[in-house]
Amino acid sequence: TTGGPSRYPANPPARRRAEARTHAGVARAPEPAGASPAGASPVRVPGTETFLINPRCAPNLCELDDISTVDLNTGKRVEGPGPIPGESAIHIGILRRNPQAITALHCHPRYTVLMSVLNSPIIPFNNEAQTFAQGLGYYPESHQVDTEERGNALAEAIGDQWVGLQRGHGMSAGGISIQGIVRMAIRLERVCEDQLTLMRLGVEIPPLDNTDQAQTAAL
Repeated sequence: TTGGPSRYPANPPARRRAEARTHAGVARAPEPAGASPAGASPVRVPGTETFLINPRCAPNLCELDDISTVDLNTGKRVEGPGPIPGESAIHIGILRRNPQAITALHCHPRYTVLMSVLNSPIIPFNNEAQTFAQGLGYYPESHQVDTEERGNALAEAIGDQWVGLQRGHGMSAGGISIQGIVRMAIRLERVCEDQLTLMRLGVEIPPLDNTDQAQTAAL
């Protein structure tokens, strides 16, 4: 980083451990009610072509010693016990496509999954929904994204929107902070739940008037 002291120790191994501690803490963050505990959130190691990721288990069970280091170019685990999640191709695709992304997220929140199967955009009807007023990326397949080809296709489907829905599967996103991307996913889940509730009532859902000044999520 530039413009001030780095938040990471100068020693690379110590720097990796510091970021791993932060990552392990976020991996245990509370999830929205009804969300599946399955999912993963890697974090890029600054100044390297590697990232850290929780193993193939529920992230809320992850401990510091469980974190693995993965080579971004090869997709291979280079450190840590493993095994890494089967859909690590999602994170690799997102981090490769967007060098600004520090982290990525893939999870399966209940209402987000339900919203993904409808042919309906997110309507910016309240302040939270305005976060997504510029639209979401959309990946029209529900299969597991477990190959480089599928990971790249999903990353392209998300494009410049930072977050995208996967039909009947969940959501994936890139972001510039691991704390922010978790907040964004929780916000999206609440927005999907609220919109689905209004749709069940059969009422018109008018967007707010100031959507041209939509907020940008703190990714």
